[in-house]
Amino acid sequence: RALLCVFCVASHRSISRGAMSDVSQGRCQHNYVVTAHKPTAVTHSAIGSFTHATETDLIVAKCTRLEIYRLTPSGLKPILDVPIYGRIATMALCKPSDNSNGKSRLFLTTERYGFTVLSYDEKTEELTTEAFGDVRDNIGRPAENGQIGIVDEQCRAVGLQLYDGLFKVIPCDSKGVLKEAFNIRLEELQVVDIQFLHGVPRPTIAVLYKDTKEAVHIKTYEIGVKQKEFTSVPWAMNDLEGGSNKIIPVPSPVGGVVVLGEETIVYLNKSEEDTEVRIKAIKIPSRANIMCYGAIDPDGSRYLLGDHDGTLYLLVVVHDTKNVTSLKLERLGETSTASTLSYLDNGVVYVGSAFGNSQLIKLHTEPCIDKDGNPTYVEIIEEFTNLGPIVDFAVVDLERHGQGQVVTCSGVQKKWKPARGEEWYRHRRAGRDSASRRERFVFSSRKRRESSG
Repeated sequence: RALLCVFCVASHRSISRGAMSDVSQGRCQHNYVVTAHKPTAVTHSAIGSFTHATETDLIVAKCTRLEIYRLTPSGLKPILDVPIYGRIATMALCKPSDNSNGKSRLFLTTERYGFTVLSYDEKTEELTTEAFGDVRDNIGRPAENGQIGIVDEQCRAVGLQLYDGLFKVIPCDSKGVLKEAFNIRLEELQVVDIQFLHGVPRPTIAVLYKDTKEAVHIKTYEIGVKQKEFTSVPWAMNDLEGGSNKIIPVPSPVGGVVVLGEETIVYLNKSEEDTEVRIKAIKIPSRANIMCYGAIDPDGSRYLLGDHDGTLYLLVVVHDTKNVTSLKLERLGETSTASTLSYLDNGVVYVGSAFGNSQLIKLHTEPCIDKDGNPTYVEIIEEFTNLGPIVDFAVVDLERHGQGQVVTCSGVQKKWKPARGEEWYRHRRAGRDSASRRERFVFSSRKRRESSG
């Protein structure tokens, strides 16, 4: 995710001949590591009013860095680029109900179980730490599917699933101040996804999980903050599609959730007037592994879906402001394999990717023809270079000027090509297997270095 260089140095300022000989032979007394290139792989993004109550900001997480952009008529304007002490595992924006300045706050957790709440100070034009701490537990097995961090839409509570069988709750008051955290035992051990429901009187979560026979189910739990436990189970649904992996909470007044699978998309909800769970489903035309989604409308009518092949879909939830009547799905076009999708405004979407170049795209109402002759609604406005993931790299002197250059073999799935090196690319076009291609490329680079000195 970030390109690092390691240097060896002697321990004294005055280096003797013997020490210089040790350094030249590789027997170094000290090492130090510096970042040669900032992280470029985008893992998370969020859209909201973070720097100003009347402005729209795009917040992008790149491993150990945060980049903040402001949406302007001329495009994205960079506001801030700051390092974070730790790899960002989860990120969410929340706006307290009693917040006088009208701005949102940013909640982050790191892979080493640190958390922080950040806000933006307009006077100093810097980030302010509102709260920070450690959410690790002394016992517990780390969650098999990675950390999950979610925030209630009304900022009443923060939910964390860090260990199998445990759900951590951090209550918040009306001003967004965090209170003492507590753990609740989860019966479900193989958790796939968790989300807070919208439009409910008390914080309620929906848990998508697998049982011991790998069957997928969903269950909702109402959280009793005073009791520090789950107080009730509003509704549940068993035997969903086996490939279901994402929950989309639908905003109020519609409410409910959309469950994304590989072959079907299902809407589920149950109100106090209903005797059973209401279901609406639609079949995906071609099998797809949906990796991320992004909301377009505040009322939850339209969502963008991105799969592992880089295909972009539009999901339409047709409703009458109370009940969902049907679901519609349409293929829009091809993008980079998306890790995150953020709809900005006026048909412009930010596609953040950890597997290729991130993109700024424009969605059109009428299809056009792409370079392969297929109809598409997607127009790429701008691309942001991403070095990750780096499959292999070598330091070479391609022009034999004594200046070493790092040649990376970057990308995965859709687009996989070296940053430089025509020799490797010719082997790729010849259809050889990837392992031998990398070995030949590195060997030929070493051979050139030996012959040049």
